[in-house]
Amino acid sequence: MNAKSILTGTAIAAALSAPASAQTECIAYEPLRQVLIENGIRLEGFGTIPMAGTDGQIEIWVAPNGDWAILAINEIGIACIAISGAGWTIPEAL
Repeated sequence: MNAKSILTGTAIAAALSAPASAQTECIAYEPLRQVLIENGIRLEGFGTIPMAGTDGQIEIWVAPNGDWAILAINEIGIACIAISGAGWTIPEAL
């Protein structure tokens, strides 16, 4: 199972087949978070990043096979896939 299928759970079924592509798929965040953790998908970096001018946040989730998705989570707990792709690598330090 790839990252996008797990990220969208049973609410949205799709395969992550193309490199970085824009998404507009949304689902309740807390149940999604539990599915991600249960399937070995990890929150990348230092956790959440606040979105400027809102009470929302951004998170990067990465599957063991390198598939990734950036979630935008609004103030009421709805997560949308902002972008996703394959081949995630940790950037080198500057």
